[in-house]
Amino acid sequence: MAGTNFLGSEYLQKQSMKSLVSRKENEHCQDSIFSLPPEVEMGNVEYKARLVNVTSTRIQHLVSQMKWRLEEGKGEAFYELGVDDNGLISGLTDCELNESLVTLHKMAKELNARISIINEREVPISSKSLVRRRMIEVFVEQECVPENIKEIRIGILGAADAGKSTLCGVLTHGELDNSHGSARINLFRHLHEFKTGKTSSICLDVLGFDKFDKLLNQKEYTLEALMRKSDRILTLIDLAGDRKYLKTTIYGISSYIPNICCLVISAVTGPTAITREHLGYVSALNIPFFVVITKIDAVTPKHYEKVVQSVEHLIKKISQDKKMFMIESVEDAIANAQDIVNGSSLVPIIAISSVTGANMSKLICFLSKLNFDKPFENKLKTDPMFRVEELFNITGVGLIVCGTLLEGTINEGDVVCFGPANKESFVNAKIESIHRKKQPVRVLNAGETASLAINIEGDCQNYKNNLRRIVISMLGQILLTIAICITTSYYVMFVVALKFFPKLIHNFFYMNFTTKIMKSFIDPAGSGVNHLTRNFYLEVSQGMKMGVWHSLPQIQSDLLKKLSYKKNEKKIFEELLRNESFKVVIYCHGASGYRGNMKCLKLMNMLSDQNVHTFVLDYRGYADSHGFICEVGLYEDLMVLFSYVNTFAPNRVYVWGHSMGCSLVSKCASLLSEMDVGLRGVILESPFTNAYDAIYSHPFLWPFKFSTQVLNLICREATRDSISMKNDENVIKINCPIILLHSKDDMIIPYQMSQTLYDIGISQSLDIELFLFDESFQLGHTKIIYTSECAQIISSFMDKT
Repeated sequence: MAGTNFLGSEYLQKQSMKSLVSRKENEHCQDSIFSLPPEVEMGNVEYKARLVNVTSTRIQHLVSQMKWRLEEGKGEAFYELGVDDNGLISGLTDCELNESLVTLHKMAKELNARISIINEREVPISSKSLVRRRMIEVFVEQECVPENIKEIRIGILGAADAGKSTLCGVLTHGELDNSHGSARINLFRHLHEFKTGKTSSICLDVLGFDKFDKLLNQKEYTLEALMRKSDRILTLIDLAGDRKYLKTTIYGISSYIPNICCLVISAVTGPTAITREHLGYVSALNIPFFVVITKIDAVTPKHYEKVVQSVEHLIKKISQDKKMFMIESVEDAIANAQDIVNGSSLVPIIAISSVTGANMSKLICFLSKLNFDKPFENKLKTDPMFRVEELFNITGVGLIVCGTLLEGTINEGDVVCFGPANKESFVNAKIESIHRKKQPVRVLNAGETASLAINIEGDCQNYKNNLRRIVISMLGQILLTIAICITTSYYVMFVVALKFFPKLIHNFFYMNFTTKIMKSFIDPAGSGVNHLTRNFYLEVSQGMKMGVWHSLPQIQSDLLKKLSYKKNEKKIFEELLRNESFKVVIYCHGASGYRGNMKCLKLMNMLSDQNVHTFVLDYRGYADSHGFICEVGLYEDLMVLFSYVNTFAPNRVYVWGHSMGCSLVSKCASLLSEMDVGLRGVILESPFTNAYDAIYSHPFLWPFKFSTQVLNLICREATRDSISMKNDENVIKINCPIILLHSKDDMIIPYQMSQTLYDIGISQSLDIELFLFDESFQLGHTKIIYTSECAQIISSFMDKT
């Protein structure tokens, strides 16, 4: 074997050696022998004189050392056996060599690596020893994590002290809790978490299942071993339950994109305000969920039954179509896991104890049957899009980004576009390595989370310095292949948000987050109402109330002011409503409106001056009304108020809508017409034809006017979540007089939409009128009611009907 290289090629590159070996005199040998350069701490080459008589403590140290060398070599390392640290080749006897190889094999097995001898050399026999001695070079290669492991992300939600971290600890480490929090210790990341027992950050842990759905998590398993033995992994995203960490929890739900959420409720306390809030977020983001009731060993059966009832009530309150199902057997667990994946309305509930282990096997069985890989199957062949969730700059390694691949496939070595940092364009970056659950992989597929080591090309030091602040402060930062040509702007982020967070756009459509909670809701007199106004609440469904203002006509208000009426306010207002001499208007405000804003106040004063009863409602999710917004729910709110008003004022009710409120009015008016319920008239102020057209024409999307394809994508994504509001279809079903009001300078809803609705009505021979206000009035989208012409038009319309 004369002339054979002993060291691996990577070592040669790092040391820039011109020759592997050099001859030198040795005081112990008469003959000249080969020697190597001294061992260096960095790199993937390790010298070992011998590995014999190794104790268990020593072998753990050797395993850690091998792990370091493998990491340095990205899964590859070279061991030079029979070489001292100073590079002197002393060699090994046959006995020492065999024992050293056995030890090396044990070390490699701990790290799921394999060894192979690639070089061997005889060491010249010295005059002092005639025993044969050899040195060998061993190649150590770590087995890669299988690239086809399916991953399911489960968000763990619930109030503080519900037992979330304890449950995660029991599942991931295979040991029950001691009732003092022993199981949760391994999940905590900060000292104050150990002291308080409360999670403040986002903690991730992994469950592994084999192809037979057997849970592989055991205390002696390392994460490396778990990843290599698993056919499918479940990532548990343990989120904070304390209210002061609510922003962190919301960030975790929205950015980590859980496939399903687990709502943990303590059997001791039952559902709390935080429980309801967390469930609201899950429902708003349209994430399927199941419920785990913990600590059943700490309560009586009677108390447990009350908690189950309160959970059932909470689920019904959040969504009327959801029904709970108690899992009592393994068969129930299997069936419900399959149903929830298929979009069933049933909400599985499992009651467990992390101390006694009661029903833990049913929960594990349920988790083992979850399978959410289908949504990403059609995204594997698209261009890759990686959203960054965290970013680190590690000395000696470089930039590390953590996140989720939303579409496509990323390979190690790919060149991508990274950014944007601010208003500048994307920069080129190379994927140096990919790690899933701390294990190196070559390929990353859509739906998988990973950390990427990237190398930004060119002089990007300033970019790197600002990157952490910008990426973490903005959701939706992306990695795109160079094949995707995108001009950087904030509208890029809007498209991404539409594509992957439709529920957020759902909230932007309804704009209820801009409404205000005012003290004057209770006492409307202090808000600017000129006439006596009553604040009251109607129960839409069990436990859900809707805020309403009822303003009296001027004549009745002036008379009532002279009397003491507060004690019997409800009865007096309802009796005054029975007076057939006065007409009634129910007003539905637009998105971002509420019953105490200036527009509603102006309208109530105008109608009261005309001696009209005026009702203004706040739909569910607006102002101080309860519930979560959905289109069907808004229709229900208006129908409930109409039913109440019509009880006291039959055949005297007009409904008036503005912008989005027009869709509620047209829908309910069409339903009432089908039921042949008397309605005096419909007033539509600044209406749109349907939600799709309204979004398509919105000024916020003007930068996309150059591309019809982009506009259609945005509108399709924004309206796919049950937002239709089809006034053009509802109008033709209305059998009472209709009046349309629109300003020609309306920049939000073009007046041509009112013209379209009018043309539809005329074609169907409806009793319909259209009034367009000239742009010289500068009324825009909201100020039509501020004109005297509007008051005259409404007065004339009511006189005719």
